[in-house]
Amino acid sequence: MKLFKYILRTFLLVFTLSVTTHVNAQSDYDLGSMDSVDICLLTCGPGQESYSMFGHTALRIHDKARQQDLAINYGMFSFSQPNFILRFILGQTDYTMGIQDMSDFIWQYQHEGRWIKQQKLQLSRKEKWEILQAIQENSRPENITYRYNFFFNNCTTKARDIILDHINRQEDVKGMAYIPSTYRKEIHKWNASSPWTQFGEDLLLGVSADFDISQSEYQFLPENLSNDWNHIQLTGHFDSLQNQKMPLVESTSWLISKQDKTENSGYILTPTVCFALLFIFTVVISLYEYRTGKKIWALDIFFYFATGIVGIVLFAMLFSKHPTVQCNLQILMFNPLVLAFGWSVIKSLQKRAWSKWAIRYSIFYGICLVLMLIGAFIQTYQPGIIILALSLLFRIIFNLKYNR
Repeated sequence: MKLFKYILRTFLLVFTLSVTTHVNAQSDYDLGSMDSVDICLLTCGPGQESYSMFGHTALRIHDKARQQDLAINYGMFSFSQPNFILRFILGQTDYTMGIQDMSDFIWQYQHEGRWIKQQKLQLSRKEKWEILQAIQENSRPENITYRYNFFFNNCTTKARDIILDHINRQEDVKGMAYIPSTYRKEIHKWNASSPWTQFGEDLLLGVSADFDISQSEYQFLPENLSNDWNHIQLTGHFDSLQNQKMPLVESTSWLISKQDKTENSGYILTPTVCFALLFIFTVVISLYEYRTGKKIWALDIFFYFATGIVGIVLFAMLFSKHPTVQCNLQILMFNPLVLAFGWSVIKSLQKRAWSKWAIRYSIFYGICLVLMLIGAFIQTYQPGIIILALSLLFRIIFNLKYNR
């Protein structure tokens, strides 16, 4: 039901934006009229859906002379696009830029229970004029769509770049000490209360997500950009003033107040708990087999089938346009080859007559698991993933020693 409502809202919004964009694009701005224009950075709070839990960034163009108050939104998309999920995973998702009435923008976030912080920017007439010209150019039908990337080209970076690319003064960051971080650490700050979402993200993210990122790359998240801009000082000609030094942000206000919320995951069966229970279950089943001489080979079928299916997904990520997912050491455990060679192991367990292929593959897979665990020194794994690797390694050693 939530998905249907979202798609319906998106459809109505796109229709409204198409009209608003056309009207706005026909307006001819000149430098003399820029005194009546305010440009603001809008930072929006997180939502309930997984795609909105990191917040959102937009721009506000308030032209008091023309009585226009518009939100410039680079985060428009629709789930109805063909193969949306697959294209998103492979980094081939197209987002669009939209322009909507500010009152509608505020209503949407009030309806979703999300806050909006506004930072009014201190820009010269020329800078405002150039930014508006760039926005009008973006709103043309041939330019309205762009190739989205969660880390490198999203609604926040697009809004940031269209402002900073048209500032004609020298930028200086004062009073801000940047602490090196990684993409993985930054998104973990926002989904700590959703352990299964965090688990899924960590499953897809590879080694590159654990490399240190620059201060500019750190601004891919709305709140990070908002906080950084509070420290930017601009030096240079400001209209009739010479060599003035002033902050980029003139004032900050709340369009929708932030409400304090107690974050509680509400999950008892977190990924770590589930995989810990699986490890205990694996040990118990193995002890049962050792005591009784009976073979519960359904457990091995589950292991090989589950890891093989996930392995197909990770293998597909090798061809993704997202550079942070292409090199993922977890593919040593989640390997699509398991579906092919694992079957020979299952047949050997059933017949109690191991083939050379079954033995060699079991040893090879065990080595892969050990290498993946060693890889934890350079790639961050979820605790549940490490427990799962230990469960598989225990099972392989047990089968080679007692089920041959």
